[in-house]
Amino acid sequence: MALLTKYHKDMKKLLLLFTYGIIPLAGLCPAKEFYPYDIKHFDLKKRLFIETIYTRKFTPELLREALFYAEIHNPEIVYRQAVLETGNFTSDLFKHGNNLMGMRLARVRPSCATAIEFNYHATYAHWFDSVMDYKLMQDWYATKSHDLNDYYAFLGNIGYATDKHYIAKLELLKDAV
Repeated sequence: MALLTKYHKDMKKLLLLFTYGIIPLAGLCPAKEFYPYDIKHFDLKKRLFIETIYTRKFTPELLREALFYAEIHNPEIVYRQAVLETGNFTSDLFKHGNNLMGMRLARVRPSCATAIEFNYHATYAHWFDSVMDYKLMQDWYATKSHDLNDYYAFLGNIGYATDKHYIAKLELLKDAV
């Protein structure tokens, strides 16, 4: 357990360094204002969330909060992806691999994955790492001039899923979740 705790502390430090140090310096993520009149309050809440996330048990509500604080593009669609990819958070890939999005191991972009299992899918030390990996994927594609505004088109353009009915399934989940 001590090793796991040390890992989580190290991961928190790495996430804070990455979020507040490397990304802004590299210019990969333009500043976004979720609360235009109270951005300092948002930064404090985001920092507190990231500092405590590795000690909190997964819940669907916590995932929604994580998508917000990770600044995921189109968080409602991404939430529905998590529901679809994990079979409403019951799949082995999620339960044992902490993979919420059905992500495969990245080969050409930065990744938070720790291993490959489950038919070449990425595994993560904590479920929040899969959220951060998804953010890295979004940002990587944004730097390659992909438009994330029409998110369904974006998912189709990058070949996110092998299921040709994937987008239709996500749309059907809109009213269910």
